[in-house]
Amino acid sequence: MSAESTDAVPPLILRDLGGSVLLEVPADGAWTIERLVGLLGSPRACECVIDAFGADVFIGKEWIGGTEV
Repeated sequence: MSAESTDAVPPLILRDLGGSVLLEVPADGAWTIERLVGLLGSPRACECVIDAFGADVFIGKEWIGGTEV
């Protein structure tokens, strides 16, 4: 897979603490820390987290963090 291919790059998924999907963002190339921070700090993502009283973040099925950490 080349760095430019998005075929195998999984989406960013924001889930509530019960596991339900709050927000899913398709990959637009490889995920970078800058892009993740920008997306997770967006008004939409913040609204989802506040409304759900917390959230976990995944890239595909891989957990990368959460508000409870």
